[in-house]
Amino acid sequence: MLDRLLNKQRRQLAAGEDPQFFDPRYLETIARFHGLLDEHQALGFDAMTERALAVLRSSAEVRRSLRRREGAQDP
Repeated sequence: MLDRLLNKQRRQLAAGEDPQFFDPRYLETIARFHGLLDEHQALGFDAMTERALAVLRSSAEVRRSLRRREGAQDP
């Protein structure tokens, strides 16, 4: 059950939800998990999605490129 809650909060955090009401233990665990992934230059399955979202959120050029690739018009 704790694994399920941890994964849920990790995904909520990746989706941009405000962690204000998250269990602080989970936030510490999530931070350590991400630190270990970075330390070992590894990506977990969920981390791939999280990083893809981060790139899309932070790069207008990537968003434009993706829209062009999908045939959508630039806003």
